[in-house]
Amino acid sequence: MKRIILVLMMICSLGLPPSAYAVKIIELWTYYDYPPFITDIAAKRGLTYDFADFLGKHPKNKGRYQFDVQILPRKRIDTYLMEGKQGIVVWTNPLFFDDQAKLKYRWTTALWSDSQDFISLVEKPVEYSGAASSLFGLRIGGVLGHNYIGIQKEMDAKLILRNDVLRDEVNIQHLLQKRIDVLLIAQSTMNIYEKELRLKGKIHYSKIPLNRYTRHLLLQRSLEEDLYVFLQQVIDSGSLPENKSWQMLLQKYEINP
Repeated sequence: MKRIILVLMMICSLGLPPSAYAVKIIELWTYYDYPPFITDIAAKRGLTYDFADFLGKHPKNKGRYQFDVQILPRKRIDTYLMEGKQGIVVWTNPLFFDDQAKLKYRWTTALWSDSQDFISLVEKPVEYSGAASSLFGLRIGGVLGHNYIGIQKEMDAKLILRNDVLRDEVNIQHLLQKRIDVLLIAQSTMNIYEKELRLKGKIHYSKIPLNRYTRHLLLQRSLEEDLYVFLQQVIDSGSLPENKSWQMLLQKYEINP
């Protein structure tokens, strides 16, 4: 007890409240519960967990923040943001949250570039021309709840036949079984499955993806300025590519920035 009182006296002598020295728990929210972002929920494995550890151990953190991964449905994240609950949405883009002007939320510098690819069988390749009409009449495997910007209206009108599943790997199986003609999947995710399922030589990538985009962190504007500054210092284009720990993560999860 005497030691605790002594520590508190030392802190107060510096003119700072004891709370100023407490590690702050920052929630990292993700609605991506599949590779490379999450590979094993029970074992807490995947890029998102490794990224939380990377941020927590980064020298510029100086022990101020601890990052806690929360896997949540997209609708719950939307609710949290609307209610003003504090947290960071990882691996997303202003387009996905209707914030292209970046006025609703704070956005970090891009972490890497990704794309939403059309994958078909080499024996029956599908090439997207950039126009929805090139997909008319095709059976496309999608993921339940996803909005496919660029062809969603045509899907809703049944000009493109959308078959939804809960997880990407189910769509891959459906493609191999020829139950669909083509599927949509993030390149960063397909890189993992192509290797794990030994799909090289069996699948075809359309030269034109549905969308190309960058992945960022979304921060509530109510979060403290120091946190945003720290994340920007870590992710800034001049420092992240030179960080060996980050480069090891990209290699581990087959990500081509």
